Amino acid sequence: MSNLDLSAHASEISSTHQRILNNAADISWALYGFDRGSNALNVQARGSDGLEELAEEFDDGKVQFAFARVLDPNTRLSKFVFISWCGQGVPVFRKGLVGSQVGEVQRVLTGYHVSVVARTEADVQADEIMDQVARSSGAQYSYHTKPKAEKPVVAAKPKFGSQTAFRKGGSYGAPTVTKDPEWEAAAAAMSPPMSASRSNQPFGAGNSRPASSMYGSRAPTSSMPPAYKSQQQNESAATPAGLSPAYRSQQDERQAELEALRRGSRAPSQA
Repeated sequence: MSNLDLSAHASEISSTHQRILNNAADISWALYGFDRGSNALNVQARGSDGLEELAEEFDDGKVQFAFARVLDPNTRLSKFVFISWCGQGVPVFRKGLVGSQVGEVQRVLTGYHVSVVARTEADVQADEIMDQVARSSGAQYSYHTKPKAEKPVVAAKPKFGSQTAFRKGGSYGAPTVTKDPEWEAAAAAMSPPMSASRSNQPFGAGNSRPASSMYGSRAPTSSMPPAYKSQQQNESAATPAGLSPAYRSQQDERQAELEALRRGSRAPSQA
């Protein structure tokens, strides 16, 4: 750590610092340094003519610090600059202490927006420092002199033809194809018109629909062959017991054959 003394002239340092922060008209910058052979920081110069005046006060053989008030060219507001100066002629052992001394001085001269590390006269030129102040403000334009930028106009999306036009669907965002009127007219011409009586009936009702079963659809009686139709009519003329006359005749003959067999099997046992 450095043996920097900030208490010996603390009141004078604080007074100039606060007057700069409070926009006092008679002071806009202050220069702080050390007397020969001393580590006590004191006020070496002050002024009100801006950075050009301050730049003339830096000594190439000294370690110095400055605090200045400037006018931001972008926002036209007051900004504060801290400058740490280490001239080319400073002894090497003094240069080694500058790094730790800068942090201690900054804790006293607070409220700055830009910190400048200066080693040559080019580093403390007013144009160079004001360029850093302009970049630190973040805005590269002045809202006092330039109009507000207008938002760019977004070009409209191209529209496709009626056959390839898409629009966002009502559910899940699925696209829906817009049909061509000519295509709908051609499809309607190919489909047979539905009768009024059938269109008013519920699904599956009406005599015009063929009867269906678990084995598939069955054609109506009017479209059956004559031989199959007569067989269906004979079967439909069933007895009250649910059997047709032909079926009952076959059953009677089979019953008679079984009875004859039973009689033949009993003849040897009777003898």
